[in-house]
Amino acid sequence: MTADTTDKPSPSSVAERGAIIADLLLLAPHTEIVHHIPGRIRLRLGKSGLGVLARTDVETLLRHVPGIRSLRVNRLVGSLTLEYDESRLPHGLWERLAALRERPDLRGEVEEWLNDLWK
Repeated sequence: MTADTTDKPSPSSVAERGAIIADLLLLAPHTEIVHHIPGRIRLRLGKSGLGVLARTDVETLLRHVPGIRSLRVNRLVGSLTLEYDESRLPHGLWERLAALRERPDLRGEVEEWLNDLWK
């Protein structure tokens, strides 16, 4: 499934943004970067994240993240391909999100970075 997120609605409250960030932080430790070039990233969800994926509407979640231009979800193989605005979602953010599996100590830094997306 491919979704264009150009005209996505913006979360109207801090609580909604907080829920989006919480879901991203829940999903992130289960992902692996398969391929990444500026403006486009493909992520694979590990088997450990299948339960999270089943409980999360990833398309809706990612439509609300500022800077994501489009996404394609392949549930069969558990992959996400995102096109994004590199000035809003820099390379380092993706790397830190993926590193949360091995480095949970980065959670506070990543959460702060994600909060700054709505400023």
